[in-house]
Amino acid sequence: MSPFRLEIRNFIKDTRALVRKKKLQKDGFKVEEVQITDVYTVAREFPEEERLKIGEMLVNPIFEKYTINTPNIDFEFDYAIETRIPSWGYG
Repeated sequence: MSPFRLEIRNFIKDTRALVRKKKLQKDGFKVEEVQITDVYTVAREFPEEERLKIGEMLVNPIFEKYTINTPNIDFEFDYAIETRIPSWGYG
């Protein structure tokens, strides 16, 4: 057991991605598509079955899927941008 990375991604059109795509295009970037993945790094040890429960609790199965310690992509891409929220003293 060790800390783990949980990735959540929409498998239908994501409004947040559409808004960012339009802003990038308006700013002059030639962008065809934007995909957003929410990533959580859980800095605590949990058994595998509890990790799965955490993933199931955070995902909306109607339009999202999650992976644990595996990239949540099924497409090719040219660029990835990662942003990070401060840990507020938790890590």
